[in-house]
Amino acid sequence: MGIRYDISMRKVFTTDLQIYQTKASKKRQRISCGGALYVIVEPLNKANNSKSFIGNIRFPGGRSGKQIEVRIGTCGKGINQYTLKDAKKEWNRLRRLSKEQNKDPREIRRQEKNSNLNKNIRDNKNYRIIIKKDLITENFQEYEYKSRKFIISKWEDKFFMISKTCPHQGGSLTIHKDNLKCPLHNWYFSPSGECLNSSQNAYSVELEIFKGDLVLTDEKLALLGLNNDLEAKIINQKEDIKKIDDLPILKLHSHATLELDFKKINILFDPWLDGPAMLGSWRQYPKPLVSGAILNPDIIIITHEHSDHFHLPTLKAIGKDKLIIFPNFNNNRIKSFLDAQGFINYKCVDFNEKNKLDSDLFITFFRPKSLFNDSIVYLEKNLFRFLNLNDAGLNPEIASKIGPVHLVASIFSTGASGYPLTWKHLNEKEKNEIMKNACSGRLQMLEQALAMYQSDYIIPFASHVKLWLEEHDEYRSKLITNTINDVTKYFKDGENEKKLIDLIPGDEYSLSNKKIIKSYYNRNLIYRTKEIESSIIKDRDSFKGDLISWDSCNITIDHKLIVNYFTKELSSNDSQIEEELNLICEIYGNFSERFIFRFTNGIFSYSSSIYDQIPIIKMKIKDKIIIKIISGYLSWDEARVGYWIEWWRNTDKVHNALTRAMQNPILPNDRSHYWRFKDRKTKISLSISELIRQNKKVDSVLKSHGLFCNGCALSPWETIEDAAQAHGLSQLSKKQLFKDLSLVMK
Repeated sequence: MGIRYDISMRKVFTTDLQIYQTKASKKRQRISCGGALYVIVEPLNKANNSKSFIGNIRFPGGRSGKQIEVRIGTCGKGINQYTLKDAKKEWNRLRRLSKEQNKDPREIRRQEKNSNLNKNIRDNKNYRIIIKKDLITENFQEYEYKSRKFIISKWEDKFFMISKTCPHQGGSLTIHKDNLKCPLHNWYFSPSGECLNSSQNAYSVELEIFKGDLVLTDEKLALLGLNNDLEAKIINQKEDIKKIDDLPILKLHSHATLELDFKKINILFDPWLDGPAMLGSWRQYPKPLVSGAILNPDIIIITHEHSDHFHLPTLKAIGKDKLIIFPNFNNNRIKSFLDAQGFINYKCVDFNEKNKLDSDLFITFFRPKSLFNDSIVYLEKNLFRFLNLNDAGLNPEIASKIGPVHLVASIFSTGASGYPLTWKHLNEKEKNEIMKNACSGRLQMLEQALAMYQSDYIIPFASHVKLWLEEHDEYRSKLITNTINDVTKYFKDGENEKKLIDLIPGDEYSLSNKKIIKSYYNRNLIYRTKEIESSIIKDRDSFKGDLISWDSCNITIDHKLIVNYFTKELSSNDSQIEEELNLICEIYGNFSERFIFRFTNGIFSYSSSIYDQIPIIKMKIKDKIIIKIISGYLSWDEARVGYWIEWWRNTDKVHNALTRAMQNPILPNDRSHYWRFKDRKTKISLSISELIRQNKKVDSVLKSHGLFCNGCALSPWETIEDAAQAHGLSQLSKKQLFKDLSLVMK
């Protein structure tokens, strides 16, 4: 009976954007592009929103001929994909040759492909046989090549070799109906490797067929991260942990603040103890039992620049004489902040280089599979091997370089990106489904980490955090996350139950004795909603410190500053993903303006209007937040992850190139982040929290006028003028307030 289509005769595609925005339905759709060229949109149950061009022609010509479909190729702008313009050009070429040669256009394409392949193989000796074609009997088939795991897919008479490693955070792809799926964040990939809900495709290449073999060139192997060398030598052995004499006491102080206390040396990871993070929105939960001033580590290791890992107030409390080790992200941000605060005992080390810290102590930083500024830390202390994944995800390539480990630490929950709650194009049902699936994916990732790195034990951590400010109360009430109790329940009665070290902040664990030796919080009580809300309100009311952990200042914000910032400072040519979209940046507050930028492969260009051929992403941010970002030379992650931005988009796909670009700017090595500060002297136009930080007498003056601003959630964002207006001070009272402030600020 043939293939049935859902055909709309009224709909005709004239632009690539129309094709891009068309969503899959229950039926296969066939939509005209004019000139007997069509777009086929596969149904949801086959290849989620996969689209391809086909031509329709009668062959042979005349009444005796039959209508045939000629596949042109997949829609898109990537390798072996066609834009609407390119598809029309190719279809017209095939129709012309078919008429001139009286040949089936499908046969013309096959002959051209085989002719090109035979010529390439004759001219080049770098083709490698992957597998016999006849051995691929399923649409998806797992395959190992050079000790690496792949999936070979068979789709529309083509074969693709796809890495099993998800390009986002290194999860293992699984076969899910007619697609591939990464369970960590529920990303789906078509049989060709195209990601169906992100702009970041899987590592995939098309295989060629030659004399019954599936073959690849060395160039294509390189795209999969392979080369023609011998298989990597994998370290298969590790010392029995029972035979290691110097095993550390594990102390989880908060969130990702993990202390490894060996007999003669103490190592502290990512200390965040004194005050909130993410521009004030994140608070440790449960609260740390210690401050930085109490700890006395020999070495501090910083994994990345997010303020819940690189927290300046905590580092200053610990002491500026401690050795700090961090990876070289080439953006100079961590170094600049340490220099500005007077830290001199630090070491910035390159990725993939083994660094000797003591006679039997070594550290290596590895990059994650994701595009973002993060790191995975491998620590070797004598015979003991520890791998700190923190929130960087998995990277299977590391496993072959370091071999089995004794202990791995990894994030166990979601909620640390603002997605999906801050995205306004999603409804509540969609948001809840995304959060539940993400929580399930995080639990699966723990088991994947154990298997991937052949670890004896795992510590779930880096997820002990809550949104605590009043303006985020609604987000907190709707956020679905895992607790440590969810982790223990997931592992219970499973084969890995005895490998789980389920600590909460305040716990200490003896790796030698395999037991918790110190604890404080009741883990059954602290995760009850009533207890959480009560603790947060109590903490919020009693907090007297600074909400903002970064240096920043009040700068004059105007149209020119915003345009120059995006086009000159955020723009970068290092994007690894081809991506084009409209970005609408809407700023509100005392300064209010709407900006349109065209984002193309890492480059921002200012525009006066929307380009109708590409997707739209919209962000809404308060002026006082963007001032902190720009003046402090911060990563936009501080605002994005801190739930300070509202987002909207008209596309189903996540756009990772944009997210990566907003982790810029890159600070030149010869420049401090202070360069933008025009006037750092104390002045009334500074935020209230900054005034109090610079002059403690300001707090007393404010209180004498009935303004108890110190510790208020709005103090980092509001000036004295804002507070006076909000609390209804008369003109006479405001005049006296400013007079009193001027006296103490002289």
